[in-house]
Amino acid sequence: MDTINGNNNSIKNNDNGLVLIESNNDASAQAHSLPKEISNCYCGNPRKFESIELLCHKCKKWFHEQCISVSLGRMLPYMTTYIFTCKICNLPSKSESLKRVQANFSQICQTTIANLMLQYSNEKRIAFSKDKEIIPFIDANWDILSNKQRPLKNTWHGSVLKVMLKETETFVNGSGDSDDILFALRVRDLSKIAPNYESQKFKELNGGNNLNSSSRSLRGLRKRTNQNDNNADSAHSNKKLRSEFCAPKLPATGYPTDFPVIKEDYRYILAEPDENAPFKKEFQESQEFNSKTIPSWLGRKFMPTFIGVSINDRARCLKISEDRKTITGDKGYSSFRTTHAVSTGVWYYEVQINEAPPTSATRIGWAQDLAQLNAPIGYDKFGYSWRSRKGTVFHSSIGKHFAEEGFGSGDILGCLIYLPPPKDDPYCEIPLLPDSFKDRPLIKMRNYIFFEEKEEKPKIAEANLRVLEGSKIVFYKNGVKIGTAFENIYGGYYYPAAGLYKEISITLNFGPDFTYPPNDEFKDIYRPICERVLDALMEQTLSDLVYLVENEDKLNLE
Repeated sequence: MDTINGNNNSIKNNDNGLVLIESNNDASAQAHSLPKEISNCYCGNPRKFESIELLCHKCKKWFHEQCISVSLGRMLPYMTTYIFTCKICNLPSKSESLKRVQANFSQICQTTIANLMLQYSNEKRIAFSKDKEIIPFIDANWDILSNKQRPLKNTWHGSVLKVMLKETETFVNGSGDSDDILFALRVRDLSKIAPNYESQKFKELNGGNNLNSSSRSLRGLRKRTNQNDNNADSAHSNKKLRSEFCAPKLPATGYPTDFPVIKEDYRYILAEPDENAPFKKEFQESQEFNSKTIPSWLGRKFMPTFIGVSINDRARCLKISEDRKTITGDKGYSSFRTTHAVSTGVWYYEVQINEAPPTSATRIGWAQDLAQLNAPIGYDKFGYSWRSRKGTVFHSSIGKHFAEEGFGSGDILGCLIYLPPPKDDPYCEIPLLPDSFKDRPLIKMRNYIFFEEKEEKPKIAEANLRVLEGSKIVFYKNGVKIGTAFENIYGGYYYPAAGLYKEISITLNFGPDFTYPPNDEFKDIYRPICERVLDALMEQTLSDLVYLVENEDKLNLE
């Protein structure tokens, strides 16, 4: 078998086994050295092999994670199962795109060993135990490495061994202690690991067959294809129909990588098939409706199972962490909203200022749906904020003195909103249930479905705003109540929100455990914003059911 000789530090065919460490000779330098090349990223700096980088499938240039604005979701260095287009190549939109593709075990094992080499780079280790290191790493990172559901049984352990023994052009192996098998990469120059875009293009053209992305030939494919043509043709139409209206698995971020391009006066709400909707099964299985528009009432608004920064409801230049709780700004003011809003009650969340360069700033607070995202929160009538510089508070672009000083690196800010139930005021009515969106057009794009909603004009919406008597927004700094910044604010649905100026970095804490929970008149009645997740899910489900019941006689497939 192919092994690495412990004496000469070179690959040889012998029975000495696979050693764990290489010395500082030429082979070692090749395995662990970093090439002195320019990556041609937007920033023009060299590659950073210890962090995540993406290769553009058009220009074949590498781009650093921190220079990419599109959300990467959960990724590891040296992953190859994606298709990335940089904003320079992605014309005419000039926005980045990222699509995760299905991974096979060869790709998973290659990424695993590369990351283990990175983890033990100081020791210059190149070979790793299948049972003690490779399988535990895959098991711990399964949701990142694979877009398939984790198998209930550990039969995949055998698949890992089989593929690494079989794929001799990618892996070499030898015996370790107690008959444990050690594996290494045949090509140990980690800079050579990259997506095989040519193979991925062939895969897409041939119905998604997950071919090995290393160097497996395509021999036998023509023969297998001819043998299966008849069966494939007869089953293709039914298979297509059944997959036409189903919910594909979402990336680790909880949202599709690419949303529809926002058109003027329109916005898009991610949807999924409504299992409670009538005629759903008939629509999926009937050829008669295959080419027709999907009835909007067959979908329902997708509800995230955790609260975080909204992937769609944010300025695109903001950089978002994998858990969607840490945000870094870029250049001018850019804002975001979270995934969940509140309309009544006492709600609280915290913001930690991680880094605040001297020329940077942030405005934290609460904002409604129509608040501008390419401007700071508090720019219009739909948001209220507290600025880091001088401690000024803002609403409708009007600032007023609030705190004696601002805040900066290391500070933890508390944001509380009190929205009492509206009194008997016919001009300040807040819906008891959220909108079901089931009367909006339902469109399909990139295997996902979206409700398309015509946005209300801000000027018209502003005219309909009504003050909610008794409401207030209170801010805290490092456990000290600074005071009530706003009283009698407009009624409506409010999201935790913030605007960032230049490269300031903040981390959101939605609870339930806070560094400085309120310790004033709200201490026994406030709720952490994380509790809104279950409430929102129940409210949305009830709203969907009410729509289906009220329109029962009108819902049909004709």
